[in-house]
Amino acid sequence: MPMAVEQLLLVSSQETASWLCPALRSQGFQVRVSQSADALPVQLAAGSFDLALLDLGWVTGILPQGLPLIYFDSRVDSELTKLPSQAQLRLQGIEPGLFLADLRDAQALRTAIEFCLYKHRTENKLKSLEQFLASSLTSMGDAVISTDLQGRVTFMNPVAEALIGWRRGESLGKPASEIVRMVDARTHQPLPDPWAEALRGQVMIGSGEAVLLLARDGEEVPVANGIAPLRDESGQPKGTILVLRDLTVRPSPHRLLSALHDTLTELPNRALFMDRLQRAVERARRSPGERFAVLFLDLNRFKAVNDSLGHHAGDELLVGTARRLETCVRSIDTLARFGGDEFAILLEGIQQVSDATRVAERIHQSLQVPFQIQAHDVTISASIGIALAGSQALDPDLLLQQADSAMYRAKQQGPGRYEVFDPLLHRYAKARAQWEEELRRALEQGQLRVCYQPVVNLAKGDWQAVEALLYWEHPERGWLSGREFLGVAEEAGLAVPLGDWLIQAALQQWQQWRAQYSWMSELPLHLNLLPQQFAQPDLAQRLQRRLQECQLPGSLLYLGLTGTLLMEASSLVEQQLHQLQRLSVALVLERFGSGYVCLQRLSHLPLQGIRLDASLVQAIGPQQREPDKALLAALRLAEILNLPVTAPAIETSEQALYLHRMGCERGQGSLFYPPLAAGEMGSLLGREALAA
Repeated sequence: MPMAVEQLLLVSSQETASWLCPALRSQGFQVRVSQSADALPVQLAAGSFDLALLDLGWVTGILPQGLPLIYFDSRVDSELTKLPSQAQLRLQGIEPGLFLADLRDAQALRTAIEFCLYKHRTENKLKSLEQFLASSLTSMGDAVISTDLQGRVTFMNPVAEALIGWRRGESLGKPASEIVRMVDARTHQPLPDPWAEALRGQVMIGSGEAVLLLARDGEEVPVANGIAPLRDESGQPKGTILVLRDLTVRPSPHRLLSALHDTLTELPNRALFMDRLQRAVERARRSPGERFAVLFLDLNRFKAVNDSLGHHAGDELLVGTARRLETCVRSIDTLARFGGDEFAILLEGIQQVSDATRVAERIHQSLQVPFQIQAHDVTISASIGIALAGSQALDPDLLLQQADSAMYRAKQQGPGRYEVFDPLLHRYAKARAQWEEELRRALEQGQLRVCYQPVVNLAKGDWQAVEALLYWEHPERGWLSGREFLGVAEEAGLAVPLGDWLIQAALQQWQQWRAQYSWMSELPLHLNLLPQQFAQPDLAQRLQRRLQECQLPGSLLYLGLTGTLLMEASSLVEQQLHQLQRLSVALVLERFGSGYVCLQRLSHLPLQGIRLDASLVQAIGPQQREPDKALLAALRLAEILNLPVTAPAIETSEQALYLHRMGCERGQGSLFYPPLAAGEMGSLLGREALAA
């Protein structure tokens, strides 16, 4: 069987695809076909592919990035393709992909695919390992310097830069003896060449006593040192690695460096950024015409990557993001990491706000290209807030707070947005902070409630399911629906605890009602998952535990997932969907018709239902005669996919009749039942039991 192949992308003519696709599928591969240069970028963006097969006689000039490639040429003479040695010869590799002459040789084709996949995965693992080792060396508290066999510097970590006084960029390729000069602490005589001694003896050597390191500025620093040969895969020496430890009692250069720089990304940290921001404010006060701007960035979906792939992957993503951000700013600007997934930029010498917005647009564009993280294609975006300053005497902290407020406003508008601060945002930020505090208190003091709303058959009126909805019984504002506070919860990092509380409370209540009313034994419960919940790697395990505690079969649980989340064709999403399927949980696409949907992606999702966006229902007027095109398209697509459709927010009998006439099977809304608190729902269930 192929090695964990999800999808193959075949770029060829229909004639070639007509016989090659069945051959590939018969061996267990999933195949999608692209037959035009225009369609290729769209399909690459919409799908998650493990390997691409490209016909050089069909499409040229467009190559998928980050995928292992196998080339073939449908124009090759038929006699040539029959040469028996072609497949074996071409398997030796023609970078950046393999060329396969005989596609009808099933064994050679399968071998080529498995070889390419194995090679690609191995290279990704090596890349991840190299990045991990580089990150480890960078974050060490000791100075580390490596050389080649000729004694030329090949690596230097930030601690070595601070200790010796040489920057890595200017030291690479120079003789290490010129960069690192050490003398005997008593005689001040130069020490014998440690690099030559390590290579000559092929063992690690070190100074028994402290020696003096002569820094670039002439300072003498007592250090302990150790040096050892570096070896290649065959065990042969390929260079040396030197470790220096500062033995002074004063704050070490590493501590001084760490006080001003982020050890992971090597960017300036908050302290250094605020110092430069203060200087910019002072210059603006002295020079009325000087203007500058502060950009505050927060990465979207970083926590999901960190939780799903681990902290090493999160660190790798942060470093990669830092490198891309560096390409978006000038040398006179300051790019800093504040911690976590937050970055800040100080843009100096700008003339107008459009100078800052252009930088924000460049950042968004740079982040559109997926990152390769541990053999996964990971795509993130940033929410950016911009605060512009001129000659007014602004406090640096206030300016940063303004950029932060604008960033939260951008995040509220959706991923990949930027906002420029205005005074209204300040009031918004204060109100949001108050909401966050009150919401945390609500979770602690038990102010959350679950309301229940039945879903009915539009033709017969009988119950098809019941949806559990999260409400907040606010001590001053009264009952608030989830729509009014879940956005704040997501920003405050409370979405997961709120969602978990809803699942536990609803399942426990459902267990009690099923035990009390036998007619409910096969009635499903519908719950909506928030994106942050779906990103939790142990979501399926926690759901399974809750279902077992409440003695409920997974088939009675319907989980609603947003289209934005499901349209992401990443391995993380696929893994979660697969684990939920194993629990027999039914997956329902929420708010269908409200945004972008990839039809090809949709047809491959393990869905058991679709819920329309409420706006499609609300648009139905009292005298609706002509079919609404958006609604008609959504219903026809659901019919093609053979999925039942539920229409929410039905308020009038005209809407219900119109939806039923259009082919919608199920409905929900105040026309039938409003959301009911647990006590009211219990009474309703009792009446239904008597009528049954």
